[in-house]
Amino acid sequence: MIAVPDFNALAMENWGLIIYRENALLCDYNSSLATKYLVSFVVAHEIAHQWFGNLVTMEWWKELWLNEGFANFVATQALDHYFPEWNMWEQFATKYIFEGMKIDSMRNSHPIEVPISKARAVVEIFDMISYNKGASVIRMLENYLGDNFRIGLSNYLSKFKYQNTVTEDLWDSLSNVCGKNIREIMGPWSTFQGFPVVHVCESEKEGLYEIAQKRFLKYGEPTPQEDEPLWYINLAYISDTTRMVQYIDITHKHNLVEIPHSSGWLKLNAGQSGFYRVQYCEKSFGKLLGAIHELPMIDQLGIQNDAVSLAISGNLPVEWALQVLLDLRASPEPILWIDIDQNVQQLSQLFSGTPAETYFSRFLCHLYENINQKVGWEPKPGELELVKMLRPKVLYTLGNHGDNQILNEAKKRFEEYLVDLSSQSMDILPTIFKLVMRNGGDVEYDTLLSIYNTTKIPEKRLAALISLSYSRRPDIIKRALEFSLSSWVSPQDAYYFFQGSTSTMEGQTIAWKFMKDNWEKIIEKIGQNFLLGRTVTLGTTLLKTEDMAQEVENFFLTRRTPAFERSLNQALETIRGADNFISKNLKSVFGWLRLTFPDPLDPLRTYAAAEGLRYREETGRD
Repeated sequence: MIAVPDFNALAMENWGLIIYRENALLCDYNSSLATKYLVSFVVAHEIAHQWFGNLVTMEWWKELWLNEGFANFVATQALDHYFPEWNMWEQFATKYIFEGMKIDSMRNSHPIEVPISKARAVVEIFDMISYNKGASVIRMLENYLGDNFRIGLSNYLSKFKYQNTVTEDLWDSLSNVCGKNIREIMGPWSTFQGFPVVHVCESEKEGLYEIAQKRFLKYGEPTPQEDEPLWYINLAYISDTTRMVQYIDITHKHNLVEIPHSSGWLKLNAGQSGFYRVQYCEKSFGKLLGAIHELPMIDQLGIQNDAVSLAISGNLPVEWALQVLLDLRASPEPILWIDIDQNVQQLSQLFSGTPAETYFSRFLCHLYENINQKVGWEPKPGELELVKMLRPKVLYTLGNHGDNQILNEAKKRFEEYLVDLSSQSMDILPTIFKLVMRNGGDVEYDTLLSIYNTTKIPEKRLAALISLSYSRRPDIIKRALEFSLSSWVSPQDAYYFFQGSTSTMEGQTIAWKFMKDNWEKIIEKIGQNFLLGRTVTLGTTLLKTEDMAQEVENFFLTRRTPAFERSLNQALETIRGADNFISKNLKSVFGWLRLTFPDPLDPLRTYAAAEGLRYREETGRD
């Protein structure tokens, strides 16, 4: 195994030599837990490819998921064995199932098995569908088959070693062991785009439930044609009377199911191993929320993630989702909070630049109050290992939403670091860099640039580089973006500058103009590869009007390339989805937030009126 300075992918498996980026292989005892996790996972992923990819190779790019999905799945198993304190299968839900759903719930997604007829289209399928959804479907199937899955997989590897395979070869190997028609059961999961949301509602007869499935879309409702797929769902559930997981096979669009002795709460997708969302009718949802603290952490995780996603899609009132988050604010569970943090970032981006922005920041500061007191800045005796991953997320979210205590402490610790380079742990140093740059100017920029240019530690060097674009000063944002195209920045790192610069609406405006004015230079810098798609996605993060969607679409009309075709379409879908979300939800959410978390000086009138006037003037919306 070898690490190289410049490498577009994190790593690449080969029979005799696995090649890594420096930050994907090099770490030591002083590295952050996030870096230790990254290195461990990438190494395990690449070694897994010696079996899934090298020993048994996909027949064509259509079957890429047999390589990448299995590498993610097997890597998770390996890390769960070596690092049980990392709770890998709980992390799997938030890192792979939920992240895979974010992309697969878009109209511009693709099936796991996607036909490839042109070589130039290959680069775009190395995405969250092949990796994350692929791994999630494997996890779901393993949960369904139990030990038969391991036996069938072993037979598959033995039978097809040094050969090429298609997905049906895997299904048949598993069928031969379990006696079930796995082609029929799993075919829709690999050949259809998207996934279902399961609707559940109590019928008038006690213990009888109406359970239906339809395709879930991130923005809006599916058309009849989009809703044609029918998925076989081995539905897991627990209830107030049955804490041991039970299963029901859902094989139709509409099902009437008897669940004995269940008149209280019912939790579907128990254990969160299924690649589907769950929506409850109001009565069932109320019962479930009343018992949420009785549930295993993984099920609390699923409820809040479903709630936020359903709210964004328009299937649940946003205020309900916010209340679910508030109901969980006393939880100390790191993985739950890591996922909550990801979800509130989505909502924060949607409300950015609207009258609700300040009130949403106030909501977040209240939501994070307890967990901030628990994690603080320094590790505490006996704390869980994963708190090291959570701590920087909590500190950054609070600081980014204006918590002055956090911002002042970050500045103090930055000054201490400049005197003593070992004074701050690598777990929090990247957050300190970003928060200092948030309110910083030329002095802070030059200091971080010097750290980038002089440090020999890859993790610290990258942290300094990423932080450069997090300033709120327009001139500093422009300076950082211009620096991204210089010879001092590696092509693999240039896209990071659009991550920080689009963290505010003003920065978003600057970043989008920079992208338009320098597009040819950006292509020359990054190259025609998947990183170009990431650049487009990050560079349009906060855009949320139809006019901006049209502007982005028109700009790329004559500049499209195979390297980012699908990423561009997903970015346009996201902009239009945000526009629709704001149009439908801003008024009600703004009203709920300002009543629940009012401005202390003038709760309902002066501030709200001023913000509303500013927003109407800027956007033409009520």
